[in-house]
Amino acid sequence: MRIMTVLFLLMFYLSVFPQKHLSETSWKVLTINGEHLALDSTELPVLIFLKERINGFTSCNKLLGNYELHRKKISFSQIGGTKMFCPDPFQRIEQTFYQALSAVVFWKIKKEKLFLYDKHKACILVLKKSNSTHETN
Repeated sequence: MRIMTVLFLLMFYLSVFPQKHLSETSWKVLTINGEHLALDSTELPVLIFLKERINGFTSCNKLLGNYELHRKKISFSQIGGTKMFCPDPFQRIEQTFYQALSAVVFWKIKKEKLFLYDKHKACILVLKKSNSTHETN
């Protein structure tokens, strides 16, 4: 009986810990599909993880949606945002950002950076931890 309790607590801890690691954090996008974003810091896309929700900025428009974690797997759903016209390169970055988010399957945090991977385990987004959870420009 004691072993079952320990196993249950371990499984519970493993399923809850990742949520706490991302919840209430903000991240600035540094690269999309291996391409470094050469933008001013205020123009970089931002992802803000709340409890099962995301907010953010695409470098052009505000972004919102949902996310779900299961250990090292992550999925985004109901992603949407405002629809203001944006000149290039911002329009192109926004489209590429949305496409990358829809392809994300795995995640990892290492040295204040969030790495998001596709189903082939190729890194498609690299984000750097930001201090604010209210940075949506």
